[in-house]
Amino acid sequence: MKIYLTPYEKRKVSLVKALLPFLIILHHCYWLKGLAIFLNFGIILVSFFFLMSGYGLMASYENGGGETYLRSFLSKRILKVVIPYILSLTIWMVYVGLTSENLNWRCYFSTTNIGDWLPNSWFVWVIIIAYFLYWVVFRTDYSLRSKLILMAIISLIYYSIGKVLGIPPYWYRSSYCIVLGMLWRYWEVEILKKLDTIFIYFTLPIICAVFFGVCQIMHLKDITPLFVCVVFSWLMYSLRYTRINKIVGFLSKISYEIYLLQCIAIKMVCDFTTSTVIAVPLIFILDIILSYLVFSLSSKIHTSICSVKCK
Repeated sequence: MKIYLTPYEKRKVSLVKALLPFLIILHHCYWLKGLAIFLNFGIILVSFFFLMSGYGLMASYENGGGETYLRSFLSKRILKVVIPYILSLTIWMVYVGLTSENLNWRCYFSTTNIGDWLPNSWFVWVIIIAYFLYWVVFRTDYSLRSKLILMAIISLIYYSIGKVLGIPPYWYRSSYCIVLGMLWRYWEVEILKKLDTIFIYFTLPIICAVFFGVCQIMHLKDITPLFVCVVFSWLMYSLRYTRINKIVGFLSKISYEIYLLQCIAIKMVCDFTTSTVIAVPLIFILDIILSYLVFSLSSKIHTSICSVKCK
């Protein structure tokens, strides 16, 4: 029996990037009638997001010439994360300010967790921290393997600090998936060789599903992202999706903004109606519109900043 594995390439990335934000929205709307099933999907979906981010970092490093890629990394990558966040936070502040009475913004920012200044945006700060640590570590003279080992150690330290300090689990529970994504890319050739055997190919997802279930029963949720990531990589190699239409391409391009602005779309729509049939489509549509506007504006700002630096 022949196993047909296909590369994890841009078209598959675009497909996942187009779908994932909307599943996250359904997760955050679990309290709407009929959507309770999405309540426990959060850690799975976030693990996918971080895994893809880590893979992308490593692939960009390898394809971008290593040190050459790192020279412009902060200005390109960090700004692309920060600028849309600031614009989204501004929109949130305007809307909440207009719809709330006697809101004290100084009190809001001083008493609200930084990850909830813009609701559900904690992942932005995790990504920024990961990007900065990646930039610092990969600028060293160590070998690539040593750099990855160092990133793994730092990730474990970050996880341990979060655990000891008692910060909300979502800040650290799946954060190590970023490093898993980097390791996935680094060992991709060897992984494909192992998967190209019938026994491993068919037993791997079953074993992961069993361990995932055991971890859920024993309340070992911090370990579950590991099995989720393995199954995701297996699924990507098994997927034979080769065509990207304009809709998928468009949604994948603004996927980050969709993540950011979902809280605004959810609040705007649910302030008006909580009917699932009406609310969900309206949230999707409003989020897409806002995301496109923020994406367009942030792209112009980013281009302007980079052009000034070049001069």
